[in-house]
Amino acid sequence: MNALDIRHITKVFSNGVKALDEVSFALPSKSIGALIGPSGSGKTTLLRCVAGLEQADGGTIAIQSKPVFDKQTSINPSDRQVGFLFQDYALFPHLTVEQNVRFGISKLSKQVQNERIHKYLSLCSVEHLTHRYPHQLSGGQQQRVALARALAAEPTLLLLDEPFSNVDETLKQQMRLDMAEVIHQCGISALMVVHDVKDAFAIASHIGVLADGKLHQSGSPAELYRHPKTAEVARVTGEVNVLHGTTKQDGFECVLGTLAHAHGQAAGKEIELMLRPEHLTLKSNGEWKVSSVLFAGASRSVRCRKGMHSIDVRVEINAGISVGDLVGIELNLGHSELCWVRR
Repeated sequence: MNALDIRHITKVFSNGVKALDEVSFALPSKSIGALIGPSGSGKTTLLRCVAGLEQADGGTIAIQSKPVFDKQTSINPSDRQVGFLFQDYALFPHLTVEQNVRFGISKLSKQVQNERIHKYLSLCSVEHLTHRYPHQLSGGQQQRVALARALAAEPTLLLLDEPFSNVDETLKQQMRLDMAEVIHQCGISALMVVHDVKDAFAIASHIGVLADGKLHQSGSPAELYRHPKTAEVARVTGEVNVLHGTTKQDGFECVLGTLAHAHGQAAGKEIELMLRPEHLTLKSNGEWKVSSVLFAGASRSVRCRKGMHSIDVRVEINAGISVGDLVGIELNLGHSELCWVRR
């Protein structure tokens, strides 16, 4: 059983802009999923449609196989058993941490309220902040309190809109891991919208890539990174060189020359090759001029130019490469890793 099934969801705003165009996405039970894509791609709109905060214009949404939206059904947000963590956390400034968490479960008995407040504040490691107000908390602490509040209602599905956007970069890695651990401990599924692909790759097992209101591809982080089906997916999931070329009888012709690769297409078809910087290697004495060498931690990012063309290559940190060097560029990967699409 999937935790979430989205099929052919369409959403058109009053100004005529189509925010979502026949989007379908499935999230396996007890897993963490992510929606990524450029600004304006429809990620948050889709999340809000799942929560019921936006009304879709067509399609179906089911949570744990229970329809919550279709032609005959539109269940209220409060009845969808969904928790929502807003981008700004939406904590009430006049309420303490304890009161904020209690607010969402006020219809339960006092004993159950107290038990859940203690359980989820402890689970999110903020039980010592019970009597503080939101303005007395750091960004990371506010996020944990907002997460505890969302979990206290014990939803079937947790939705998170840009949960790491207000967290300091130095704390983000630990925050991601902590959040994933809490979600898994609760035994629920979660779907988050993120802007930084590193956030998705760090904790999501299933990712959907949206662009211009359409779902271009979904799958595991490794699938999307290694085998992108479109140039848009390749760009969203990491650094990539997209090279225009044509098919030859037994390969491709592009600015790097002729690349041998079986493709099953007739010769002369226009294609786009998608090569990650680490899939290329530099050799001495070539026609490409090194225009920049940037420190990238354990490696260096080298940009090479030839005429109007530029290509980025990842090299070892101790590689003897300097700006102005003339180099050659060749593939450093198996043919099975060569990704391409028809133009």
